[in-house]
Amino acid sequence: MAAESSTAEVWNVFVTAASAVAVFYLGWKANQLGQSANAIEKQTQERADSAERREGHVLLITLQPEIDNTLKKAQLLYDQEANELAPTFYAAHQNVRSSLAMALAGMQLSAVEKNMARLHVPGSPLAEAIAKAAGLHRLALLEANHASHPDNATLMSNDQREEAHLTITRALLGMVDNLSKASLAARSALQ
Repeated sequence: MAAESSTAEVWNVFVTAASAVAVFYLGWKANQLGQSANAIEKQTQERADSAERREGHVLLITLQPEIDNTLKKAQLLYDQEANELAPTFYAAHQNVRSSLAMALAGMQLSAVEKNMARLHVPGSPLAEAIAKAAGLHRLALLEANHASHPDNATLMSNDQREEAHLTITRALLGMVDNLSKASLAARSALQ
């Protein structure tokens, strides 16, 4: 019986040792699989990040000329409209109101509008500045169109027209500020 007990103990030790080796081997293989999955995930993320950087770069190349051109136009228009006599003159003359509305309409941000859904790609500060400038452009254009509409010639008082001019001038100043930020951010990102 002692021999049987000794043989059973040897088998128990052997089975336990074999089980430990099997558990170790299976754990080691599972860790290798996990590390492989992590490496694949990391490579996939790096490729996606690289593609997003390239897309952002191309988007900036596309938008940069329009940002700079609109910045120049907005700055000139702001300089013209920011003088002290402009609100009174604007309120009194329909042709001045119409020409300002046409000048704002000529400041198209078509590439920005077309790519509005992709503005997040180049990054937050740039996207925020471009989106603010586009919104301020819309505000100025709406206000100018409203004030210059022939039907409103009799409906709006001179005070209301002066207030509209002030809104347009402030919107232009905001456009200039945000387009300047966008231009600087785009230039530094493209270098």
